[in-house]
Amino acid sequence: MNLINRRYPWLVVAFFAGTAAPLATQGQSFTPVTDAMLENPPPADWLMWRRTLDGWGYSPLDEIDRGNVANLRMVWSRPMLNDADNQGTPLVHDGVMYMTNPNDLIEALDPRTGDELWAYQRPWPEDLGSYIRFPGRSRNIAIYDDLIINTSGDSYVFALDNVFGKLVWETRVLDYRRNTSQRSSGPIIAGAPQATEHASKSNPVALSSHLQSGSSIIVDLPCHAWIPPFHRSEPHGRRR
Repeated sequence: MNLINRRYPWLVVAFFAGTAAPLATQGQSFTPVTDAMLENPPPADWLMWRRTLDGWGYSPLDEIDRGNVANLRMVWSRPMLNDADNQGTPLVHDGVMYMTNPNDLIEALDPRTGDELWAYQRPWPEDLGSYIRFPGRSRNIAIYDDLIINTSGDSYVFALDNVFGKLVWETRVLDYRRNTSQRSSGPIIAGAPQATEHASKSNPVALSSHLQSGSSIIVDLPCHAWIPPFHRSEPHGRRR
């Protein structure tokens, strides 16, 4: 029996016996995530932290209800990698689960078996822990178009290809040695004209917050550039 504890968290999944969603495998074309999908997700998808922009955390799926929930059985479990505090929420799209781990490790998993499809470990500067107390804390990642997007412990926003887990671009938001800031959340994708005059439904942004600075990170996704609160910066993300 696998024991679940606080120091070494586990990801546990339960299904009805014999039921499983089809899996989109590596190399297969994925459906790009659009603004319309974020506003009204397909029933089987979980595309953001609380699933929808209103933050309800509600799933319309009805196969599991009060009458049969007692029949659920654990079918697999796996340890969450990296020994650090984790408050992560998995995303699900096209039959693939994307999970954030502490210390900027992201995995794509087969939700039927728990098998790893790919993993990306972001490298960190050796002195990061001297400036930020809990750089490894992770709450959520985001998905948009064909990208998995996250904020990093060393104050970057970065995007991965969702099929192979390769780094596509990264943008530095703060110099952690000069502007120490503990991230308190991962990104939320939105066409958000209330956040900046440069954002719209045709020009989506990634929103996140940093605890110490009390400020929000706004990143223009099409040009992956950080937008200060009232002045748009020139694109400086590095395309890989």
